Amino acid sequence: TMSGAAIYAISVHLMPLAESVGFSAQTGALMVTVMTVSSIAGRLGFGWLGDLWDKRYVISLALGLEVVSLAAVAYVPRLGVLMTSLAFFGAAYGGTVVLRPAIQADYFGIRAFGKIQGAMMAVLTISAVIGPVFMGWVFDWTGSYRLSLEVFAGAALLALPLILALPHPACRQQRPT
Repeated sequence: TMSGAAIYAISVHLMPLAESVGFSAQTGALMVTVMTVSSIAGRLGFGWLGDLWDKRYVISLALGLEVVSLAAVAYVPRLGVLMTSLAFFGAAYGGTVVLRPAIQADYFGIRAFGKIQGAMMAVLTISAVIGPVFMGWVFDWTGSYRLSLEVFAGAALLALPLILALPHPACRQQRPT
């Protein structure tokens, strides 16, 4: 949830963001396409990596990539950098989409998967509503998207130690209930 607001905010504001730094609406639409297609690659690639390695580290890699991508979008508004950053951001987001339920299953099993997933998605939906409104408010207040991108990058960065502090799922399963 700490990083989820960014994808919804960027999805809503990407074309105006592109225009705010001097690009056409057509270029903004291309940026949306690049981000969306790379999300597919991220879902496949990070999902595959999550089956090979500890998912906590793989999702941390995705979040780290998200942080760097958001910072690049905020500070380097050149077309090549924006396209590349949005491609990496899309891949990172796609990775978190597939890794979240996989991690959930590792920690809690599948017996109550639907209830837990429903609760998680409810919280994520709140960030999906807040993220775009926040980004628009920041733009209206400052005339730039930079501060909101910094906040989103900071939130993703704060999520990293939380994920890395989780015990290995096998440790949780061996404890008596």
